[in-house]
Amino acid sequence: MKIVSLLPSATEILRKLGLEKSLIGVTDKCYVKGKRVVLRARVGNGNGAQIDAEVREMMNNHQPLYDLDWEFLAKAGPDVIITQDLCHVCSLTTPELNRELHRLPVRPKVLSLSPKNLADVLFDINLVGKVTERKVVAGRPLALPFGETRLRVG
Repeated sequence: MKIVSLLPSATEILRKLGLEKSLIGVTDKCYVKGKRVVLRARVGNGNGAQIDAEVREMMNNHQPLYDLDWEFLAKAGPDVIITQDLCHVCSLTTPELNRELHRLPVRPKVLSLSPKNLADVLFDINLVGKVTERKVVAGRPLALPFGETRLRVG
């Protein structure tokens, strides 16, 4: 299975599920070495106010905030692309992605994550596990970074 993650948190979920080898594309904000960067932000240099002004100007001019490497995706033929619908500024959203999927010779599955709380995050981990056929791995207890507490996913 060939997977593209357009969301750093999804990249981390995929890594935890043991799918790093299946990961063929990531964003410029993902902390994973040796993977093709397929999504780059057009903004991000400067302080918060400068970035905010840049984003507002681009949105007012109907300019995209991100560049997606469609040429690579067309050649690589991903099976799954993971994106988000929570924030139209944080990454490419599902509607933005869907408008351009016609560029690919074979349409991949698009999985959109939009967690708003811990329960949603756990749900998304299971969803990613199901779509990537790693449900058994996703259902294992998770060790949380802030203590010895364990949660059961699923």
